[in-house]
Amino acid sequence: MPLSSSSRATRRSVLRRAALGAAVLGPAAGLVSACSDGDEPVAAAPKGALANTGGADNPFGVDGATALDVVIFNGGYGDRYAAEGHEVLYKNKFPSAPVEHLAVVEISEVIKPLLAAARPPDVVNNSGAHQVPPEEMKEKGQLLDLTLLLDAPSADDPAVKVRDTLRPGIVADGSFGGDKMYMLFYSYSASGLWYDAALFNDRKWQVPKTWPEFTELCGRIRSQGISPFVFQGKYPYYLLEPFVTLAVRHGGRQVAKDMDSLSAKAWTNESVRLAAEAWYQLGQSGYIYKGAATMSHTESQDFWCNGDAAFIPCGSWLENEQREKTPPKFKMSVMGPPALEGSSAPGMVFAGGDEAFIVPAQARNPAGGLEYLRLMLSKEGSRQFSSRVASLTAVKTAEGGLDSPGVQSTAELLKKAGDEVYSFKFDKLYRTYSDEVVGPAILKLMVGTMRPSEFTAHLQEATDTLRKNGAKG
Repeated sequence: MPLSSSSRATRRSVLRRAALGAAVLGPAAGLVSACSDGDEPVAAAPKGALANTGGADNPFGVDGATALDVVIFNGGYGDRYAAEGHEVLYKNKFPSAPVEHLAVVEISEVIKPLLAAARPPDVVNNSGAHQVPPEEMKEKGQLLDLTLLLDAPSADDPAVKVRDTLRPGIVADGSFGGDKMYMLFYSYSASGLWYDAALFNDRKWQVPKTWPEFTELCGRIRSQGISPFVFQGKYPYYLLEPFVTLAVRHGGRQVAKDMDSLSAKAWTNESVRLAAEAWYQLGQSGYIYKGAATMSHTESQDFWCNGDAAFIPCGSWLENEQREKTPPKFKMSVMGPPALEGSSAPGMVFAGGDEAFIVPAQARNPAGGLEYLRLMLSKEGSRQFSSRVASLTAVKTAEGGLDSPGVQSTAELLKKAGDEVYSFKFDKLYRTYSDEVVGPAILKLMVGTMRPSEFTAHLQEATDTLRKNGAKG
């Protein structure tokens, strides 16, 4: 049933005030703004079962006059891909549907109060350091099961289901270890150590393939007045991929599987121990910039872009995030963490979905939310994203608009890796554990305030506690 015009206006004003309150006055103001509208009507969530049987053009039976509210994380990818791309596709299909767009950085400060008040938007890009913990929303029943989306006809070919257009791992990454997908990880990125190929050519530095070559090069780099390594210390989750990948390159995919399943040996096996020792010694050798621990992602990335550091760990969104600050001759390139001696899979690369999109279970227009995601997963939707942010999407056959140096380097990294591509899910399944336990522990290891033996024991104890409290991988 379509919302009345007054209800639409009220719902959008609630959304705007929640965002404004969170941005200006903090989370408490956002909560007040979102929940103190007792004198204004807010339409109840639509009743009746959702379905995907409405035909290839409109499988979810979207009412073309019903408003759609979209909240986008305004981070490394910005929000233009949504405001000027995906939302335009939706608006072109449903010209009478008002589309309300909000771009925010602190997602949780805006969305959590709206979820608590049963007034969430229809589509949320739940990403960034201040995202709402996915496991919390799952536990509270606040996420819509996206199976209907997966089994709907794709926008490009009605004979092909949406699920069959997705890259490997996308469905599993959004499924909390079960058989239902609740989150769509839309961008597809590879993570590694980034460097300026032009600087390397000028200094005649060879890209290292092994850890001994890496540490030897770090010594040469430091002797030339450049910090070998910098990282985003205020957001230690950036350290997850380089740490885990070094361990996985040594011990194989089982290392990551043990972490995801909260195994009793997840953090005490030989590969993790050796990776911990290697990263610890990198810091002890003075190869990590001393101020890195207190740097934000933008500060550390600017430091690197300015030529003050040789390596920085990041995902392939880095190029877009630094687009306005990258010197003209700078040539962004990426490599995997150099392999430890005795590594069983020295070419393994971390790649997988990022940028989670959800449709809240109590969304006023869930059919519209599902259709919005379906349009995102079209080839045109992918082009709208990729051409603006220099990144692949979850759609396996859509790779147009990708010709920048960083993207070309990423594509080459993935091509060389072949089948040796992996991802881990514990950071998505247990976000609080990842952000408040694992990431900070790696940070302490890197800066030398936690020794490798303390690191492995601490993380294993935390993992065992999480598992014993009922979490399952």
